[in-house]
Amino acid sequence: MKRFVEGYRAELQTDDAFTAGQRRCGANGTLLYAPLDGLLAVMQDNEHAQLAVSSVLGGAKAAIASQEHDAPGMVTLRVLNTSIAGAHDALVAEHNERRVHFVGGVVTEAMLGVGSVAFIDPLQLEPRLNRFRRHVLHLSPTLEQQFFVLAEYLGDTGVREAHAVVRGEEAAAVAEVLRRSLVTFGGSLRSATLLAGGDALAENLPEAGDVFVAGLAAGDVAAVARHVALHDGVRVFVAFSEFALLHADFAAAFGGGAGGADRVVFATSLPHWDDANPTSETAREFLAAVPNATQRTPLALMGFAATQLLRTVVSRMDKVSAALLTDFFYTNVAITVKDMLYGSFVNGTACGAAVAGGAGCGKNYGATLISVWSLARALDPAVPVLFPAVTPTMEYAEPVARGLTEPQLIGTIVGSVVGGLLLVAVAALLLRFCRGSRDNANAPKEPTDPVTLVFTDIESSTALWAACSELMPDTVATHHRLIRALIAKYRCYEVKTVGDSFMIACKSVFAAVQLVRELQQVFLQHDWETGALDEAYHKFEEGRAEEDAEEYVPPTARLDAAVYRQYWNGLRVRVGVHTGLCDIRRDEVTKGY
Repeated sequence: MKRFVEGYRAELQTDDAFTAGQRRCGANGTLLYAPLDGLLAVMQDNEHAQLAVSSVLGGAKAAIASQEHDAPGMVTLRVLNTSIAGAHDALVAEHNERRVHFVGGVVTEAMLGVGSVAFIDPLQLEPRLNRFRRHVLHLSPTLEQQFFVLAEYLGDTGVREAHAVVRGEEAAAVAEVLRRSLVTFGGSLRSATLLAGGDALAENLPEAGDVFVAGLAAGDVAAVARHVALHDGVRVFVAFSEFALLHADFAAAFGGGAGGADRVVFATSLPHWDDANPTSETAREFLAAVPNATQRTPLALMGFAATQLLRTVVSRMDKVSAALLTDFFYTNVAITVKDMLYGSFVNGTACGAAVAGGAGCGKNYGATLISVWSLARALDPAVPVLFPAVTPTMEYAEPVARGLTEPQLIGTIVGSVVGGLLLVAVAALLLRFCRGSRDNANAPKEPTDPVTLVFTDIESSTALWAACSELMPDTVATHHRLIRALIAKYRCYEVKTVGDSFMIACKSVFAAVQLVRELQQVFLQHDWETGALDEAYHKFEEGRAEEDAEEYVPPTARLDAAVYRQYWNGLRVRVGVHTGLCDIRRDEVTKGY
């Protein structure tokens, strides 16, 4: 191949030569099709990320090993060495220098903000909820889909409650989605423990019952294995992405007859990656393309299946670009490759979970036929699935709309008889609910150490109570629950609440700032199940604009809807932070500080 340089001279490109088969040689010209150029980032400062990309890349290369340079459907792959912190800037720089149509493998949240490339089945290192970003296309089940299917499995088997231990920036929001999933199928989230980055996992696992664990880190798999071995009555549910990232750790901890593998559970849409006699056409081709059994991993199959899909897509494209690649998914809605079905993909705008799937809402995930496996099946394909493949509707049922179940009806009748006893129990229940945020161990007590105080305030609270009087009791209760979960997570202390405002004390400035930052993220990502709060804020701003038309411009009411959803959602909470020395006293009545 040649390129034209200065003076219209043709210069040979030595690196871009290829050999055509004899059937292509002759007087006729050879038509070259534009390839789809992909990139995988290798995070050099994270061992698990490096191993993950190596597996994904191995599977992807196996899928393109037989492709011909002069045939349609060509996909190219290259790697970009970077770090977690520098991945975004490295991607932007690479994209400015060379063609990048799509990015696969391990990504960071910052990378996903690069809208000029498509992200195909991205894998993140900590649990993240999906939100509609048109250029980000999920082929594997999202965390929401996995929770929904696992909750359906629990409901089908008669399990009515579960625990959760979640680590990560979105821990509170993740726990809330799990709760809604369980409620949809008649269950409940009995407890949710939210962990900060360095918190130990094992000491927070229950000794019996079902527990969902998200945010596994290095060393956690061995701790889970020991816990499961010690407690026969506990069952652990994990995210498939984390199982795939830590596949070698799971195989080492639970393999070789160690026991307990039947009580570790996840949901997946993949066929088995190491079945010697697969019924899946995709699995058969993967088996033939990857003869080395040590290289057949969940991530390798993910890379193989995704690349097969991309080869199918690009073979149907007349022109190739990142935008056209993204358009293909939303234009064709659903895509079938061998026995794998992806879709439907729906172009639209980002919507909250309460209205997801409604008119105008976008859908950028397409996993179908998701089944529930035990880890025992992952280690031995002869073990049957726990729950057959289903495609989740992702339609959450709310308790108020479902009516009373039989147990709830019985509870209501009994409650009317023993109402007096319940009044006595209220104080104890409230104390237990607040215990995490009012844990005296987290209260700053040293008078010579600076204390960081955090004050929260609901914007336009009085006006909201007047405009949305029916919604506000539940809204404020949710507000309190979300904030108290964060207080416990960052080991701060709830000094008091005044109306709907919190006074919080933290021993460190960093913990306080982290709490405030995640508070805003959690409130933005929370599904408030109504648009009335946003409508009320808009009316307040427009009303003020009418009164003061010359000087006041509504800061949010006139924003484009898509822009508004990126920055505002539901209840707005203002937060003030101050650090300094305090007068610390113990209250002998409340026994707090």
